[in-house]
Amino acid sequence: MYSINAEAPPSTRAWDNGKLLAETTLKTYFKKHEDWPRKVSYTFWAGEFIETEGATFAQALYMLGVEPIRDGMGHVTDIRLIPSEELKRPRIDIVVQTSGQLRDLPPGHVEQSGWYGRRIGRRLIRKLCGGRCRRIGKTAGRKRNIT
Repeated sequence: MYSINAEAPPSTRAWDNGKLLAETTLKTYFKKHEDWPRKVSYTFWAGEFIETEGATFAQALYMLGVEPIRDGMGHVTDIRLIPSEELKRPRIDIVVQTSGQLRDLPPGHVEQSGWYGRRIGRRLIRKLCGGRCRRIGKTAGRKRNIT
């Protein structure tokens, strides 16, 4: 039986393991195709999520080129966009499917995943625009600020 703190994933160990899995996947793909994948898909399973403390989740984050920032208690409070010079590869799009058990397992974790996605999107837009983009898109007839 395993237990997990829903605010901590991916754990630091899971981050290290997920990053290694992503790097191995990318090296294998590059060796075979002489190019980077455009998109990678993942299925997040509840049992695996609990047992590995979010290693597959960490792998997906690293594919996107981001890493978690933690508070003193080890909870993930933010993400950092890994600079391209440090990443040394393109950012890879991901497609995620979650099992129903995972969706229901850690309260708010699927919501946190959406938070990650919004945060990553905003940071990528700011990085790509070099601060020149102030308003983007239309939602219900009004413009949204990207901060």
